[in-house]
Amino acid sequence: MLCNTRNVEEWRSIEKHKLWNIKQDRDDILPALKLSYDALPPHLQACFASISTFPKDFELFTDCLVMFWMALGLLPRTSQSKETITIGTKYLHELLGRSLFQDQFVVYDGTIQTCKVHDLIHDLAVLVAQKEHVIFNNEKVDFSERIRQMVWDHQDFSMKINSCFEETEINFHKQLKRACKARTFAGRYNCGIVSKAFLKGIFSTFPLLRVLILSELEFYDLPDQIGDLRHLRYLDLRWNRKIKSLPNSLCRLVNLQTLHLSGCDQLVELPRDVHRLINLKRLVLTSKQKYLLEDRFCGWSSLLYLQLIDCLELTSLTEGFGNLVSLRELLIFHCPKLTHLPTAMKDLSTLERLVISNCDEVDLMEPREAMSSLGKLHSLELVGLPKMMGFPESFISAAFSLQRCAASFGEDYHLISHVPVITMTGESSKGHLRLWQARRLISSAIE
Repeated sequence: MLCNTRNVEEWRSIEKHKLWNIKQDRDDILPALKLSYDALPPHLQACFASISTFPKDFELFTDCLVMFWMALGLLPRTSQSKETITIGTKYLHELLGRSLFQDQFVVYDGTIQTCKVHDLIHDLAVLVAQKEHVIFNNEKVDFSERIRQMVWDHQDFSMKINSCFEETEINFHKQLKRACKARTFAGRYNCGIVSKAFLKGIFSTFPLLRVLILSELEFYDLPDQIGDLRHLRYLDLRWNRKIKSLPNSLCRLVNLQTLHLSGCDQLVELPRDVHRLINLKRLVLTSKQKYLLEDRFCGWSSLLYLQLIDCLELTSLTEGFGNLVSLRELLIFHCPKLTHLPTAMKDLSTLERLVISNCDEVDLMEPREAMSSLGKLHSLELVGLPKMMGFPESFISAAFSLQRCAASFGEDYHLISHVPVITMTGESSKGHLRLWQARRLISSAIE
């Protein structure tokens, strides 16, 4: 906390801080931890306190965490979302630098992909957020109007199979109305199938929600009332293996920035008017669709991040892809029936990262125009593509913006020979190729 401080008075003020006088157990380190929190500037204090929403030992994906902060209004508004995300990433690194996060997983390009919070640090986050944060289940809890973060914890819905369960839930929601100004509602460590009445109760009781996390909860229908949460910016429905469709009323959420639908393997398709989500910036999707949205990309000019994972029936990405004019990252994992990328990919002039992994039928040789204009592509990873027999000519323009390549074969070495650092990883009969972004290691080594 004081490692960069040489002012004697600041050191003395910490020594005389009244927090050291708090009555504590012999091994209690609360005063030291609380001092670290007190030394944070206000914007970092707010970001740190918000992690009390997540459970202990939870693996935080850093890009999701930044979007979480953005949804809560903890990041300053800028003219461009990219700038706001950059500021959020800076906040994250500042908290890492103060050892408030740990166990960070760093990927090939130096980006921190995930991190965790130590149990004691998590206790501190709960402590400093206690006036606005509550963890509860079906037991009575003293709610107040000051509550802004609500965590529904350790509820076994599978035990509630009697006919009067819906009435029980509705009565319980009456206790929550004191906290009607909550901004976050998150479920964690819950199991069983949630009734429609329970969800309706959430939506009607907390109209000001900005963040709604129902990951790993299962329900068959998302009530139409979801469209009434007009302030909602972050919606997480991951790992719901029951839901087959989403109501078209979801498309009224014009402020929605993040939509997580990974693991929803029974989801047939996205709503009809999904293009109305004009502020959507991040979409992670698992579905049974054969064709992705067709002409419905037209409203997503703000989308920055798109991940398609385990879309087992997906055969085609439509030409509407060209409307994603702000897209920075496109990740496609395990879409075994996908055959090619659309020609409109050439219009993604802002694309910086492309990952295609374990897609058995993808042929990147055609169409040749698909990658012809990706001049800002910094990171390219192509793995588990049996039909890829070499480096596609359409990638040549993109290759010039790459800073490092690692290839599993050398037949097309001349196409990437300009890259500062090239690592050959051995022969492969299937011709798998992987290209990565990294720093110019040769230049730094010479210096």
